[in-house]
Amino acid sequence: MSGPIEPVISRQSGAARMILDAPKSTEEFGRLYDRNRAGGAPSFEVIRLAGKSDEQVRLLAVERALSEGFGWPLWLDFLRGAPDARVDIARDIYKRIPAATGLMQGIVDAAAGLGNAFIFEPLARITQATGVVYHEGLPQPACGTGFLVGPDLFLTAAHVIASVLADNQLDHDKAQRLVFRFHNRTLRDTLGTWPQVARLAPNGLLAASPPFGTPPTLLPDDDPAACKSLDFALLKLDRQLGDVGYIDVAKPSSPGNNEPLVIIGHPAGEAPRFDIRKILAMVEPAGRLRHNVNTLEGMSGSLCADASARPVGLHEGAIKSVTGELQYNRAVLLSDIRRLMTRDGVDLLLEDTLPLTCVFDSGEARLNWLEYGTAFRAQGGPEWRNALAALDPAVEAGVKDSYHPIFGRSDFQIWINKARALKSPDRVMLVSGDDGSGKSFSTTILKGRLHKSGHLVIPVGSEILRAGDLHQIAEHIVRRGTILQSRPGLVTRPAAASQRYDQHNALFDAMEKLVDKDKLLWLVFDVGRDSGWTTANDALLKNLIKACAERFWIRLVIVGVSEVRASELIELFPSDVGVGTELVHMVSFNDLKTHATKLRENHPGNMKDDEFKAVLAKFWSAVQQASATDVDRHLRCVETVRSVLQLRSVLLQSREAAA
Repeated sequence: MSGPIEPVISRQSGAARMILDAPKSTEEFGRLYDRNRAGGAPSFEVIRLAGKSDEQVRLLAVERALSEGFGWPLWLDFLRGAPDARVDIARDIYKRIPAATGLMQGIVDAAAGLGNAFIFEPLARITQATGVVYHEGLPQPACGTGFLVGPDLFLTAAHVIASVLADNQLDHDKAQRLVFRFHNRTLRDTLGTWPQVARLAPNGLLAASPPFGTPPTLLPDDDPAACKSLDFALLKLDRQLGDVGYIDVAKPSSPGNNEPLVIIGHPAGEAPRFDIRKILAMVEPAGRLRHNVNTLEGMSGSLCADASARPVGLHEGAIKSVTGELQYNRAVLLSDIRRLMTRDGVDLLLEDTLPLTCVFDSGEARLNWLEYGTAFRAQGGPEWRNALAALDPAVEAGVKDSYHPIFGRSDFQIWINKARALKSPDRVMLVSGDDGSGKSFSTTILKGRLHKSGHLVIPVGSEILRAGDLHQIAEHIVRRGTILQSRPGLVTRPAAASQRYDQHNALFDAMEKLVDKDKLLWLVFDVGRDSGWTTANDALLKNLIKACAERFWIRLVIVGVSEVRASELIELFPSDVGVGTELVHMVSFNDLKTHATKLRENHPGNMKDDEFKAVLAKFWSAVQQASATDVDRHLRCVETVRSVLQLRSVLLQSREAAA
């Protein structure tokens, strides 16, 4: 496979001609170049010394601007300076505007009119988020186009990855040879090393509607099978590509006949090319649109956007007549694709289906860790709080970053994915483990997984479960739920809950009002240590959890019970209620290494392999020293959190230095 693909510019390309022919002096040209200069690009004065003529100096400067990633800003700067210049370039970039009235000076083609230059920046972002997918190892490596729809979600045509599919399932050995490359750093606000490269995550085929047949065939629009073969694949990559950016396709636009359509793709895996023409026809029963935008082999899977650079379709291929003549090009409507981006009722675009390794955007999560560490540090509490606050000041006003590690817990997260389907039989999870292993962080993990779902998570602490009666527990759940939902017209009556164990209807009527239709109520009963399951409340708690499990719209997580107690509780539930168990272990070196590796992938900088290994060894040594005795073993989790956050701080500093 060839090496990195560099941006190419010729004297005839639109961007080059627009800049090169701009009616500006060489001094003004240089001023604009230096104002937009980024990365390791030389100053205009240095380039001027290398050129023999003004024309050659300009060409060298434009080539350097595109190769260093500030070609688009430079282009925009020239447009702002000369809005009436290069009409023949601008008119092909935006929606045709009739020019029946008004002054006609400078118009080359009155039928076409002037275009709006504001489309350039969104097109630049689309270009940067558009990548090439290769299948290495073939005699002639297959390649196609696709684009990021999330930090680690890649959308492409299913026939692009047909070489790794067998009966619409991944061939895992072949899938390891898929490579995703993003070559074009077109915006100045990007960092990191380019090209950005990723591979397919394990079980990374999230959703697909394969093309018809083997080998893939593009059926005519009027074939009933066409609407069932939408030819798309949503893939999970093995790393997040934050520097690349992604395209928001959550709510695709609805295009119309004869409207402009732009396609950006990688023909034959080379540098990106685009064309703008128009939509010929909408074929909504088949979930397709026909268009006459120029495309070449390798552009399957390209994004199709409207005149405002809003996503509308996924380019599929060319439809030919029985005699082999090209009839039209075709794309799949993104609105139809979006309806299939679900699994077990979960929106794959909005909810991560693979286990998380961290929780973002949660000041509550950070506070949980602060309290957790302080509780285990009688005299070292302030030091722990200060250290964590300095590394991750997420709850301070105006601070947006709030990264929090999750150690292990993949079994728990997999259970959440299964349990959140409305008709799932998996309704109960029992969490056990040693003191200090992080069991009580289950609530935070649950919220992290469900924060976009609209489901309601309500924790019930040990202080209520140990001493409260049914009425008090009901009051807590409904009061907390009412605060969280704060919906107009939400009326509940927790006081009506009967304290008799065999009459829960009033209690559950009040609880059911807290959740919208097609949503679930998740109750987390955290008993602390198993001693929190008191003899006095034993019958009440058993009766309550059994009643919760019998409601299809409730999911119950019981945290802190011993393995013996968990075995006892399992016997309470009916056979049609699935009960999961998790034994939380103390943090291991592999947990630290997993987090550290993820951080390094997401925050690339100048840290070399040897330095990275040395830092890990140093951190783990500190963790072991802090938790050497049985008395201090619970500090292992606390110290590992601090180590991960320290590494994150180092990586961010390294990244800033690299930029």
